[in-house]
Amino acid sequence: MIDELGDPTHISPVFFDLLRRQFLPRAGLRLRNHLVFPPHGYQLTRKPIALAFRLASLIFSGEALLGDNHIFVLEVAS
Repeated sequence: MIDELGDPTHISPVFFDLLRRQFLPRAGLRLRNHLVFPPHGYQLTRKPIALAFRLASLIFSGEALLGDNHIFVLEVAS
């Protein structure tokens, strides 16, 4: 969560598309793999927010909707 109780190093998946389309190519990188943990849900300590996110993931589509942690495997673009 991006608030006073959350981890200050948090990077929001809201910007996943911007990362993939603009930031990585400008850095000469390519996304090789995108993994999330936990794979099909959330382990947030705030249960109401986790429930809201689960409901949103059923309504919306996209690669960055599930998982508290996103792992990006990058490679140098050739």
